[in-house]
Amino acid sequence: MFDIFFVGVSFAGITLSALVRLFGLNELKPLTRPAELITIISLILGALCVLADQGRVFYALLNLPRYARPMSPMFGTFTLVISGYLSASLIYFYLSSRKDAFELSKYFENSKLKRLFYKLWTAGWKGDLSQEKRHETSSFWLAIFILPLLVTAHSTLGFIFGIQAGRPGWFSALQAPGFVIMAGISGTGLIILVAYILRKIYRLDEVIGEKAFYTLGFMLFVLCVIYLYFTIVEELTAHYAAPEKDRYIAHQITIGKFAPVFWINVLCLILPAIFLFYQTVSRKVNI
Repeated sequence: MFDIFFVGVSFAGITLSALVRLFGLNELKPLTRPAELITIISLILGALCVLADQGRVFYALLNLPRYARPMSPMFGTFTLVISGYLSASLIYFYLSSRKDAFELSKYFENSKLKRLFYKLWTAGWKGDLSQEKRHETSSFWLAIFILPLLVTAHSTLGFIFGIQAGRPGWFSALQAPGFVIMAGISGTGLIILVAYILRKIYRLDEVIGEKAFYTLGFMLFVLCVIYLYFTIVEELTAHYAAPEKDRYIAHQITIGKFAPVFWINVLCLILPAIFLFYQTVSRKVNI
């Protein structure tokens, strides 16, 4: 459960950062650094959740390259999500923060240790025009590389559940895209909360403006509507023409013993969708 939650939350962080660089969403630029940090921290926590389940962690890591089956969705989840996705996020964070490290190396001139740390981080960055251009080009291509990796990684996590033919209620082609969309919802929601907290604590009203919350709100609205559509399609299909066991599970979810959890979940998607639809149409931002 925690692995899925943390990996899901990590999705929006690096996605936001990549979209800012690809489409020039300048209002969200101040949030790229905290968003990238959310991704890195979440992925590390997700990896620890997987390792904690193994019991003998050292042998689990040793046996992964020895006995792993690349055709298994579990292999894809651990290698694509935890290894590839985390490595790409760390590289992206490192490259994008060299400029900040250069400024901090000048700020901490009195502290030799801190200055040395930031000097090493800059890796020769001086901020001239050729470096800026090279940085923009590398960030752009890295963003293009990361986005399909994100979708593949989160789809693989959904496939673990979606290909369980013997489990009614799980076996569905919508699991993979559903995981991607729900990851976007939980991650975007967390970024909005973090943006609000940073804005309050550090009084960044001018840096993190209303337009940033409007854009994030619109993204969250679209994702909520898509996931609600997936939910309706899945439940209608299961109720209308599914095999007996699938119908039984669908009834248990919508009107049976799991109904309270299901309808609370649906309500938690509908209410924000209505509020964010009003915000999108009226353009009145209520942070």
